Amino acid sequence: MATRLSPLEIVRCRFPERGDPTRAAQGFHRVLVARVIQEANGKQWALVVFGTGQGTIEKNGPPCGPAEIDLDAGNGTGLDEQTRFHFAKHVALPVEEPFFPDDPNTLKRGRVPLAQKQRVIDIIESVLPSPAMASKTMAAPAQPEIKVRRKLTLGSKPQPAEGASGLPMEPGADAA
Repeated sequence: MATRLSPLEIVRCRFPERGDPTRAAQGFHRVLVARVIQEANGKQWALVVFGTGQGTIEKNGPPCGPAEIDLDAGNGTGLDEQTRFHFAKHVALPVEEPFFPDDPNTLKRGRVPLAQKQRVIDIIESVLPSPAMASKTMAAPAQPEIKVRRKLTLGSKPQPAEGASGLPMEPGADAA
């Protein structure tokens, strides 16, 4: 059975290695599921935020920045220790192996505590891409860029640029 995720869940995944978002890490890391996108073909993508047990308030770390939050262990979070989620460190991943385990014991589901839910939502809305932008960057194929240049030969007047239809463009119209 395939893994299905919901926003504001805390799970474990193989957060990608630095520099290569397509390569899953060897080990599992705690992530907060910020957004979930469902494609028409049934494929699910998750915009996840990286979490770490290092540098938290409990470990005498600095106070959280505007795009960070510390969540405590227990209280339904599924966390073993206080974890700092860095919203600037996020990635969109397909909800499938090798990133997300099918084994529920490895996934270790938890939820954002009710007392911190609104703060997490506020950070998501202010820092992360909108759902429309996230879905475009996750599922849309790259579109080729078309540039039109004006024809110019030595000693001649500039020729009007051709538009996408192949017809001359009006004088003063930008061809790019």
